[in-house]
Amino acid sequence: MGLYTFKQMFQIEEKIFSEYELSPEILMEHAGFAMAQRIETLCKDRSLSSVAVLCGRGHNGGDGFVIARALLSKGLDVRLFAAEGEAKPLTALNRRRCERQGLYVEPLSVFEPSSQTAVVDALFGIGLNHPLAETWQPLFERIRQASPFVIAVDAPSGIFDERQPTDPILTADFTLTVERRKTDFYTPANRNACGFIETVSAAFPANAFPPPAAALGAMPSPHPFSLFDFKNSKGHIALHAGCAAYPGAAVLAARAAFKTGAGLVSLFTDTETARSVLSEEPSVILADDTALPSPQTFSVWACGCGWGCLEKRLPILKTFIETPMPRVLDADGLNLAAEYFPDARFADGAILTPHPGEWRRLCPGSARFYDDLLRFSAEKNAVIVYKSSFTAIASPQGDLTVFDSPVPELGTAGSGDVLTGITAAALLRRQDPYSAAVEAVAIHNKAGKNAAAGGPFTAADLIEAAAALVTTQGERSL
Repeated sequence: MGLYTFKQMFQIEEKIFSEYELSPEILMEHAGFAMAQRIETLCKDRSLSSVAVLCGRGHNGGDGFVIARALLSKGLDVRLFAAEGEAKPLTALNRRRCERQGLYVEPLSVFEPSSQTAVVDALFGIGLNHPLAETWQPLFERIRQASPFVIAVDAPSGIFDERQPTDPILTADFTLTVERRKTDFYTPANRNACGFIETVSAAFPANAFPPPAAALGAMPSPHPFSLFDFKNSKGHIALHAGCAAYPGAAVLAARAAFKTGAGLVSLFTDTETARSVLSEEPSVILADDTALPSPQTFSVWACGCGWGCLEKRLPILKTFIETPMPRVLDADGLNLAAEYFPDARFADGAILTPHPGEWRRLCPGSARFYDDLLRFSAEKNAVIVYKSSFTAIASPQGDLTVFDSPVPELGTAGSGDVLTGITAAALLRRQDPYSAAVEAVAIHNKAGKNAAAGGPFTAADLIEAAAALVTTQGERSL
């Protein structure tokens, strides 16, 4: 399943109403009862028998009233709180149904959250197109301080596509979203407010869905080596990385490249760093850090890990930008590019891998994350891998893949250097930069999950977990 924008979901609903003659009331019942079933399980898992349902005046509030009725029928202790003012007719109808079943509806202003009660957020959902008023902030802050288990209905209240980090939002532990995940969840300002994200079915007709706005990332089919590959046929990576302060970055990138498929890695670095690297990774070939790799000699060029933001790197970076060959730019290479080559357009074949801070330097003032990501990718003629608690991959042709696999343990020193090595090795197998980036991120994320099964890990552990995911074709017994 792919990702859909809020706008697409509204269009899908309108199509269902008009072409399939399914009413909003039917869909609301389906969604509400499906969510209630999942909420019941989530509460039981946390030994919570009390639920507070917060309902707004729109259809998200209508979903909340249906959920409250369903939870009451399952034997949970349910309290209902509703926003003041006139509600939409279908929402008002479901409120009356709750009242007829003995659920007293209290004003939202008297709600006092407790850590012993689950909170169901059915205030706003996906209908917002502007920031919430600051008047909502005191309620959201009271809920945050009480630390209850918060479940968002369709979307946390406050989310919209241009939301800024300072705009009010009710942060959820779980988001139960109808039918499909939404691209708007996966932005720097929004993702961490959604908690775990799951879809619930409202029985939408399957053929009502158009092509998604973005692919939801998954591990692609392995691209195995031939049983009879050898170091030269596997490919040769040129790696500009490391400096006296950060020799470990070069070690990690080189080792990750070897462990995930590179046959040869030449490290272009200074003499002092070379000694440190060679003692840790003797498989590398050492080269002068001022030399420029030839596309006739090397299959892939990776640059930037632990490089240092030094002006002496600029001639190399300029050549990197202008050379049409498969290549990866990370870390200090990105920072130098942002400062000294802000208007540069990359020759074919480049992958850029910024984390949030590097992205802000590359694309200052970004407001609409995916519009800006795709525009920047097209302008720079480079695949962009935005890496954070989620990972978004954009191509100059408009392709978009999002990986939603939060692994907090990946937030460790050297994890990005490992991704650079994995990406360089993936480029040896898949000459198309976009598919190589998707494969590399899939391996990196899966390796992180596997390594995290044993608790916190180091970047060296991550490399070993990644190596286990790369397969070799053929019978080893031959």
